[in-house]
Amino acid sequence: MAAMDKQFLVHVEPLDAHLDARIVAQEQDIAAEGPGALLRGNDIQWVREALGELPFLFDGASAARLQGVPVPSRTVFLAVAHADMTAFAGWLKAKFARRWNPRWEEFGYLDPDPHVAGEAYWRMPIGDVRARYYEALPTPVTVLIDGWEFRAVPVATLLADPDIDDSLARIIARARDRAASGPAGA
Repeated sequence: MAAMDKQFLVHVEPLDAHLDARIVAQEQDIAAEGPGALLRGNDIQWVREALGELPFLFDGASAARLQGVPVPSRTVFLAVAHADMTAFAGWLKAKFARRWNPRWEEFGYLDPDPHVAGEAYWRMPIGDVRARYYEALPTPVTVLIDGWEFRAVPVATLLADPDIDDSLARIIARARDRAASGPAGA
């Protein structure tokens, strides 16, 4: 290392300190910019506009972010009812969606129709979308941001899901713990 004029440094920090830093940064962004900061760094608003009247809810990381959880994700997560899959398929085709191909580890080469077996993950010019299908959509919460209405799966419903992504569950739990202990996060 001396030949490169560098040294190796190891330090210890409290568990989930990186989550605390992300939460504090989002709190500061919201304080400075208002709730519109929740729409920065992702494609939620663009997908909301593009979906128009198609029945859906924001799900997963997108739903949590809309409800104030500092989840870093450009991908937009949607909840779609099985009964609306045909309309969703038409929307995907109209938006030139390319489906994730795990074999080739890239988007494309597969039928984008959600009725066809495959990952529910697409790339479009407006952004990346992941979908989860429900027999009936959960009762949503409505979040108003800068005059836009966003219908989302409630955080409590996300946490009750046994298939919740572990990292999403940790971020939600950490944000709740910090909120319960006050703004200082002590």
